[in-house]
Amino acid sequence: LDQDAALLSRLAMPENPVIKVIRVQGRLEHEGLEAVAQADLVSASALLDLVSATWLDQLIDAIQARGAAALFTLNYAGEVCWQGKPDPDDDWMQQLVNRHQQGEKGMGVALGPDAVLHACARFRRLGYCCETAPSPWRLSRSADEALASAWMRGWADAARSLIPEQAERIHAWLARRTRDFTLGKLQIEVGHLDLLALPLEMQS
Repeated sequence: LDQDAALLSRLAMPENPVIKVIRVQGRLEHEGLEAVAQADLVSASALLDLVSATWLDQLIDAIQARGAAALFTLNYAGEVCWQGKPDPDDDWMQQLVNRHQQGEKGMGVALGPDAVLHACARFRRLGYCCETAPSPWRLSRSADEALASAWMRGWADAARSLIPEQAERIHAWLARRTRDFTLGKLQIEVGHLDLLALPLEMQS
């Protein structure tokens, strides 16, 4: 499921005849919920922290009504470990980004780092077994310079949108951290959580 037809067209279709994949172009709150009725497994990556509690509850209720399993990976957990040279504004920036994560993302106020806890509570009330496991991004200069640079710029953009009057301080942090990473003085571990939810009949 995606709104972008061009992205859907790039999806590699499995050759395994047991697996059936259907491309659905549409929005999460409409076609996304409707597609659950056809699924045995509902899966998404880097999604739950961006959606509202109301929509997530609707999704989980639809999953339970279908009797499907669920696997949600790479949900932002609200914590970042800066390994190497410290910076006095790292914690300040993380607090700003976590505030931004819980803003409006087009589907109501987003759950942000609270998403996995909220989802597990809902699944368990419906009789599901719910397990979580850490799945951190580990970004190092040797392999991830472009990704780390884009990620830090995203943090700076998010922080500026909340407190534009501190743009100079935010820009200075971005310049320092970009330089540290480029020089190999910094590695970044971004906390994420994976969530697996199984209905009673799938538990063993």
